[in-house]
Amino acid sequence: MLASCEETLTEVNLAKTINCQQISSLDRLLPVTAYVLRFVDILKRRTSTHKSGKKEESTKVPDDQELNSTEISRAESLWIKTVQASSFKDEFKFIQNQCQPKPRCVAQFGLFLDENKLPRC
Repeated sequence: MLASCEETLTEVNLAKTINCQQISSLDRLLPVTAYVLRFVDILKRRTSTHKSGKKEESTKVPDDQELNSTEISRAESLWIKTVQASSFKDEFKFIQNQCQPKPRCVAQFGLFLDENKLPRC
């Protein structure tokens, strides 16, 4: 589902893809999410090389390759976006697009998007 959709990963609802109720802690959730994202990236690379007709480069990730801090941070950011987008739909929509009317808490807390497109106050 993730590999075939045209959405960017920031628009994907991770809660529909990964059942976090079955994972006991955040320390386990983030690596699981990072491995899923790695898998999706590999699939995207493979499909793009097949579509372009280029010779496929080796996209196989060795089983023993551990996750790096960038992959874990990406997973954490995507979970934060997923939770915030589902909990604060109007506010998130406003600070992304500056649509009207301005939700009360946007002005009250001075919400803005940071460099990672995460809502901050």
